[in-house]
Amino acid sequence: MRNTTAIIRRSTVSSLLLFLCFFLWASSFFVTYRRVVGDSMKPAFSTGSILVCTKTADVEKLRYGDCVVAHIPYSGEDLTVTKRIVGLPGDQIQVRDGLLYRNGKALPDGLPLIEDAGIAETPVLLAPGHYFLLGDNRNLSRDSREYGPVPACFITNKILFHLF
Repeated sequence: MRNTTAIIRRSTVSSLLLFLCFFLWASSFFVTYRRVVGDSMKPAFSTGSILVCTKTADVEKLRYGDCVVAHIPYSGEDLTVTKRIVGLPGDQIQVRDGLLYRNGKALPDGLPLIEDAGIAETPVLLAPGHYFLLGDNRNLSRDSREYGPVPACFITNKILFHLF
């Protein structure tokens, strides 16, 4: 009886490991994993956070509040950023008195006041196919206030969930 229990236990562990390997291999066709570098998205994500993302971003389905990964050529650098969408094509974005305004209405987000409005000090009208991205840690974030609205072609992944 003791040998049978040990064999069953080993068989169960082996089956679970095999299933896990298969699942990770199969999921690699649909999702990718990203490690966060920097604290511009605190408190949602911080340095070292592992994120599960779509392989590609279906920009037609992006909505307010979605977190995305974008590759942005800016000032001779290639930035890879993790940010939150706060403006969709056709929106008007502005930062006034430390608050974010979308289409003339202040967005109560419970985050600290924004110290540097950047280009959003004056209203920014988003062209078709352009998105306004902000970090949650707005006073430590390099985002659309600095590099401007982001074309859809620069958005590479949508974040599905924070693994750990």
